[in-house]
Amino acid sequence: MFYVENAASTCRRTHDQQFVSRILTVLSRSELLSLEDVIANENSRIFTREFTFSATLFDRSDGQEVELCDGAVWIDDLLLLFQIKERNPHYDTHDAREETKWFERKVEKDAVGQFVDTLRYLREENSLPFANHRGQTLDFALAQPTRIHLIALFDSSEALPLDVASRKGRTSKRVGFVHYFHRVDYQAICLILHTPTEIAEYLHFRANFVQRNEKANRVSEKALFGKFLTDADDSNDIRDEHEFVVDRLVDDRDDFNISRLLAVYFDRIAYGNEGTQYHAILSELAKLPRNMLREFRKRFEWAMSKCHDDALAKPSRFYSKSQECSFIAIPLPTEERRNWQEHLNIYTRLCKYDFKSKRCLGFTTAIDADRPDAYAIHWCHLNFDWQPIPEMEAILAEENWFRDTKEQLLGKYKLR
Repeated sequence: MFYVENAASTCRRTHDQQFVSRILTVLSRSELLSLEDVIANENSRIFTREFTFSATLFDRSDGQEVELCDGAVWIDDLLLLFQIKERNPHYDTHDAREETKWFERKVEKDAVGQFVDTLRYLREENSLPFANHRGQTLDFALAQPTRIHLIALFDSSEALPLDVASRKGRTSKRVGFVHYFHRVDYQAICLILHTPTEIAEYLHFRANFVQRNEKANRVSEKALFGKFLTDADDSNDIRDEHEFVVDRLVDDRDDFNISRLLAVYFDRIAYGNEGTQYHAILSELAKLPRNMLREFRKRFEWAMSKCHDDALAKPSRFYSKSQECSFIAIPLPTEERRNWQEHLNIYTRLCKYDFKSKRCLGFTTAIDADRPDAYAIHWCHLNFDWQPIPEMEAILAEENWFRDTKEQLLGKYKLR
């Protein structure tokens, strides 16, 4: 596993020192926080504040106040539910057998039992209003997830035997597979993957592998993760040597991370009068893996640069077939920035129709009229089934609206 005994100690296994340094930095910053707060902050960073929930108390239909779970992430059809078990240091026995009993009672029994209640509430309750980390209230009773991951996160005593702490999860007849994650392992995965869709992909791979392969609990989390990075076939064997794959992974987040680019513009929306309508835009971006995020970031930065030109440039676009969503960037020179609605509506609809995509996300960029050192970004999100429209065919045939596109298979993870 990615295991660090405490914020001042060394790893039980020899890992890449740069990676270990990053983990220790994260832990040192969170020493004064509860584990629930630490995980909530981590989820908020990766999944954004709009999709992160940590306060889930509600009044049950019988009037009793109960808690849905210790934390949740909800993005469209993806639902991550957390139960968190933290060993109180005052009750730490420093005895391996007693700490094993704590793990089996709190993580393997209590957490799984709590998930039984959680899923029942989601099925039976008519209303489950919870505030996200933006302070916006969403009703979990309206969720229709097709992907649910149950995660029991724990922070144990140092006396917990390594073979116990390395248990990856178990299948419950009542709720299905439940992941067991040491808090350091979960934080490590988040630090490396950075994107919600890739974390969900790893959880899916992990659940399948653990259920099929009895060796899963005998290897480290790092080895399992290394196998995921290079070999998505969960039926193949795993070895400790898979750890070295993680050390070879290139940290290229600066090529695909868009959080800083978007923070200012979505902050304006979040604190404006748009409600939660912009969540659909964030959701599309959250579902992109890093190779597609690279393409989005390229176009975002290109559009911000091109809107300084005097002439109107042809938009730049791409289509993610796996997501069934197309994307188009439309830079507008100063003379056209007042006509952003017309450009945004026309180009986004033409892009969607041309790619035959179910959804399309378009945006215009222009120099802000009130602040020459800033940009005005406007968004359009379309979501409806594609159908042939003769009028659209005629418009597309009139002229070459777009730059040429070509089908290309993009690699995801770069290894040294």
